[in-house]
Amino acid sequence: MRAVVHAAKILRTLGEAERPLGLTEIAREVGLSKASAFNILTTLRIQGLVSQDRDTSRYRLGWGLMELGARVVDSDTLVVAAKEHLAELARRTGEAAFLAVLDRKEAFYVQVAESPSPLRAVTSVGARNPLHATSSGKVLLAWLDEATALRHLDPPLERFNEHTVTSVDELMAELARVRELGFATCWEELNSGVSGLAMPIRIGDGPPRIALSIAAPSSRINAENFETILPDMQQAVDDIVRELRGRA
Repeated sequence: MRAVVHAAKILRTLGEAERPLGLTEIAREVGLSKASAFNILTTLRIQGLVSQDRDTSRYRLGWGLMELGARVVDSDTLVVAAKEHLAELARRTGEAAFLAVLDRKEAFYVQVAESPSPLRAVTSVGARNPLHATSSGKVLLAWLDEATALRHLDPPLERFNEHTVTSVDELMAELARVRELGFATCWEELNSGVSGLAMPIRIGDGPPRIALSIAAPSSRINAENFETILPDMQQAVDDIVRELRGRA
């Protein structure tokens, strides 16, 4: 069991790294001897879950993980049920549409429908974004109690640009507005020039665990025109919920 835990830690370490890592770095990050780390990495490499550069001997995640991830996405009831409706929302609005779930301290994107426009917001399946600086993240936080929300946020809040809300009190006030209005906004708080909207998808009791969002250049979605997009988003939410209930 300990070896499985260490293997998972190695995969997470490689996944969070911005570059391939050497054996010594991996062993240090995971808290293993170089010999133990090497043995686990060798097993993961044989299984295709990590790859090793022949010239530098450094390690990175392998293509086998992408294959497994694709199978998870394809088999997930939510993703299958939502795919057609998300694509329809992107077609109606002309903007990129996403589904995200709460994963520890981030919004994790599980489904994407791209915008047909050449100038568009881009996020891929498997991408992660900070909760406090995205409309999806705000929706996923808004219906949690404050103590739980703070554990997911782990202040201090990172500043990405001059629009990012870094005050916990200001963010909590905004989350209260999200609960009242039923949707969240993001006006260039993560990426300059990109804005977004999100709504919760409610399945069963408890806080919503799924967010549906739209993102676009701020010239096309902004504080002056966003209300025109809300009915299409609500329709997509209703269609996805109906589809999920029909599959239950």
